[in-house]
Amino acid sequence: MGKKKTIPVKVGDRITVDIDDMNHQGEGIGRYEGFAIFVPEALPEEEVECEVISTKKNYARALITEIKTSSKDRVSPPCPYYKDCGGCQLQHLSYEGQLKFKEKQVKENIEKIGGIDSEEYEFLPIMGMKHPWNYRNKIQLPVRKIDNETELGFFKKRSHNLIPVDYCMIQDERGNLVLKKVREILKKYDIPPYDETKHEGLLRHVIIRVGANSGEILIVFVTRENKFPNKKKIIKELEDNVTDLVGIVHNINQKRTNVILGDAEKTIWGRSYLKDKLGNLEFKISPAAFYQVNSFQAEKLYNKSIELACLHNETNETNIKNKLVIDAYCGIGTIALNFARYADEVIGMEVVKEAVNDARDNAGINNLENKAVFWHGKVEEIIYELREHKEQEPEIVVVDPPRKGCDKDFLQALLDLKSQKIIYVSCNPSTLARDLNLLVNSDKTKYHVKAVQPVDMFPQSVHVETIVLIEQK
Repeated sequence: MGKKKTIPVKVGDRITVDIDDMNHQGEGIGRYEGFAIFVPEALPEEEVECEVISTKKNYARALITEIKTSSKDRVSPPCPYYKDCGGCQLQHLSYEGQLKFKEKQVKENIEKIGGIDSEEYEFLPIMGMKHPWNYRNKIQLPVRKIDNETELGFFKKRSHNLIPVDYCMIQDERGNLVLKKVREILKKYDIPPYDETKHEGLLRHVIIRVGANSGEILIVFVTRENKFPNKKKIIKELEDNVTDLVGIVHNINQKRTNVILGDAEKTIWGRSYLKDKLGNLEFKISPAAFYQVNSFQAEKLYNKSIELACLHNETNETNIKNKLVIDAYCGIGTIALNFARYADEVIGMEVVKEAVNDARDNAGINNLENKAVFWHGKVEEIIYELREHKEQEPEIVVVDPPRKGCDKDFLQALLDLKSQKIIYVSCNPSTLARDLNLLVNSDKTKYHVKAVQPVDMFPQSVHVETIVLIEQK
């Protein structure tokens, strides 16, 4: 047996570290006597003095006490809550620097986890934003009592301690106005906030959704019990003070869980959904429906996915006939209906029943119900029903799974289907790379990665969206 590795630092030590890289959480990485030190808000090419706050077997974490040499990419975070709030991680890094960091994350994950050399595919420059602020169309705000006051805000980094906010710099300006008004109303009527440690209190979350292009506003109140004190007064105040309000929904979540929405809900004013436009299409969006939080970049994302799939030429005329496209994890049909504008037929698959209902409604709203159908169920199970319903194999399969990536059985089904192309849309480079490894490096595969396109859907955060074109060899 070898010698036990000695940890050269202990909690409370002050050390000086040269930062040479960043990890996937946006923390600077340096070394002290060969031992890895993770330093939040430190940037490559910086020399920082820091204080060790925790140690593990292979690394320690430390907080900056002084920046001795500053990076050319360092900027002053404009948000007053940035130091404490956990919503953003990269406001101290210039936007150009953020884009480079995200490109590097995608490349490294595909190479290290996916086992795919960057020379084997075309890496397209990341698609950024001209104005990387005020882009989010959805705000999810926990409600807690602080100093005997009802407060809305976001959780502090690495905790469930609430940071009260009345404005968020990455949220839609209209959503911020609603946030301020809701905050005033809740304080006025003193609705008992939820206490997650005791599982007591009433109001757990407030969700505000904004139609980025339509301007419509939907507000959702999530409570622990099926009651809503001063409901009529609160509705009247919101109706009188929130421009373009189309609906107020009361959701009930009685479980002791971190999941925000419960299974039961009722519309207490107006509609149970909002409408928004993306490009030439209109979408109905229910409270629980997945809808890209950055509508501006979502339109670019979908157009680029279609371009990579070669569904249309320079004159926007379809260049495929009698082609079948599958959209797995289709949600409310945003990708499927964009593809249906060009493909001959699209089948969307989704496990969330409410999303399937929205997708079917959206097909009708956009007069695409004859070209797009939606199946309810687990994609890894219903993908095999294709052969019972269709004589042809799908030429193109689009997958846009949650952060955990695709189910392994579904990936095997993809290999069995042998479609000409797979368009993989991912919000998590590590699970994307894991799935690519299975698709292109398995013994019997006929696929290879043709192109990779990062899209910055989440400026100021470490998250990045990626489109990958996978083709038969």
